[in-house]
Amino acid sequence: MEWDDFYERAENWSKSTLSQRISSLKTIGEAWEISDIAELIKDQELNAKLIKKAMSLGAKFPFEDIVSFEGLVSKETICQMIDYALNHGESISTDEILGFEGIVDQDTLDMLLHSMVNRKISLNADDLLDLDGVVSKSVMGSGCSGFYTAIFPEKTWRI
Repeated sequence: MEWDDFYERAENWSKSTLSQRISSLKTIGEAWEISDIAELIKDQELNAKLIKKAMSLGAKFPFEDIVSFEGLVSKETICQMIDYALNHGESISTDEILGFEGIVDQDTLDMLLHSMVNRKISLNADDLLDLDGVVSKSVMGSGCSGFYTAIFPEKTWRI
């Protein structure tokens, strides 16, 4: 089944028909369209099936769109989407990490900052201050303490 047909007709189908149609998808839409359908379905298990199918078809999930799935899928599915996005070249910003606070667990927040540091994405002083208390001190220390010291040489950082 093609995504355009699925997207237009999904609201008229039962959950069992939706499940069958998800399995038969051959193309997929944009992340915001997938989110629209997830809001319509309102079933975390069925939405997880849709997300997994979308990922298998190569959908792109920018981080700003992943946040919109909060409450529509489990935290585990959101973490899988984050991992998928990172492994498919999506870049994350400090604001996007902050957007995941309260949605995902501490390990995932820490992994996102670690990913930024590993990809050599610039963090300015405001970014570091915003992330303080959101990500673990050990992650801030391992990836960012030199940066803190470079910006604020007069302060001793105990991270």
